[in-house]
Amino acid sequence: MKKNRSYQTISTPLKITSKVKDSRFIASASPCSNRQAAEDFVSKIRAEYDDATHNVSAYRIYQSGEILEYSDDDGEPAGSSGPPVLAKIAGHNLVNTCVVVTRYFGGTKLGIGGLIKAYGNSCDRVLLTADKIKLSLFHTIICRGDYQHLGATLGQLEKVDAEIKGTRHVDRGFSVEAVIRASSFDNLSREVTRVTGNRVNITQKESKFLPD
Repeated sequence: MKKNRSYQTISTPLKITSKVKDSRFIASASPCSNRQAAEDFVSKIRAEYDDATHNVSAYRIYQSGEILEYSDDDGEPAGSSGPPVLAKIAGHNLVNTCVVVTRYFGGTKLGIGGLIKAYGNSCDRVLLTADKIKLSLFHTIICRGDYQHLGATLGQLEKVDAEIKGTRHVDRGFSVEAVIRASSFDNLSREVTRVTGNRVNITQKESKFLPD
């Protein structure tokens, strides 16, 4: 899957209720920082609406450098509900977002096409209503080198607006942990190499999408 360096998530949980041919649909959406948070949200909604006919769920989570996508039809015909909800989340360029669409059957069958439309539209409505937060990809990096190059390294980190998480003395040298925009990584590496004579090593520790 092609990965971007910027996405969105929703700012707060919210719900939207709609009716389609006597069936009631409740779309519940929430920001989720990881897969466990998304699964916890699904469990919470299922417990809240445990008398519902279906609790269809989908989420997209950035995890370990990949976008994890998941959907569950929860007893509806295969592909008629979970995938349309997931498609709407992706269509809004969202990550770290979970949506559960609850259905109370009203007595009229909708057919496969009707289900795809009903679940997709329910998800679309709640996501259109939600306030969005722009997310950008950030790397947590470790810079290691001789102590004499600490000042030059910190100077280059300052130029890319890095957030310094900590500085330690190690092996007669230094180790600096910092968080920078992914888009700044290549330039930072080049400049640190240039000003230190390639005496400082920079490695990526982890990557996360964070509010811009």
